[in-house]
Amino acid sequence: MRYYHVLCELLKTHRGSADRIDAAEIGVAHGRTSRILLKTFPTLRLVMVDPWDAARTRRYDETFHSSKPRTKEKLEAAYKITLRRTQRFADRRQILRYTSLEAAKLFEPMSFDMVFLDDDHTYEGVREGLAAWGPKLRPGGIFCGHDYGGPNTGVSEAVTDWAGTTHRLIHLEDGMVWWTRM
Repeated sequence: MRYYHVLCELLKTHRGSADRIDAAEIGVAHGRTSRILLKTFPTLRLVMVDPWDAARTRRYDETFHSSKPRTKEKLEAAYKITLRRTQRFADRRQILRYTSLEAAKLFEPMSFDMVFLDDDHTYEGVREGLAAWGPKLRPGGIFCGHDYGGPNTGVSEAVTDWAGTTHRLIHLEDGMVWWTRM
């Protein structure tokens, strides 16, 4: 099962009948997950966070894209693909060309029903994302991410450490998805 299908199942199970669902996707890339979520949930309001700028994501790029760097042109093309893929949902999406930490500062605590982390996969980046976005979730909200157990070992280690210090139970799903309820 693809990770975005797992996200849909999580939302259906935990928020599916809600009049309005507020969610944030951190690390949008080409907008595939954004489009699927927006299409599946007509009451979803989605904040889409990705700088699409290698200069602002240097730590991640140096760790995971050093042999094949992401160019300015490729990232700008990904942004344009995202715009096109989600255009019909423009009234329910908010695109922020910020890093995770920059964007997190824009929102009050308890602003979201779900936050999905899939940006900086370094240990430090994941820990920073967990600390920045965890407080943004409402009680009972879904905090989740991608690539747990994958080749990006920073994700697994950081999520496991965070869960230990915050006493959270982490659930693991198909598609390398991790999640917990806040």
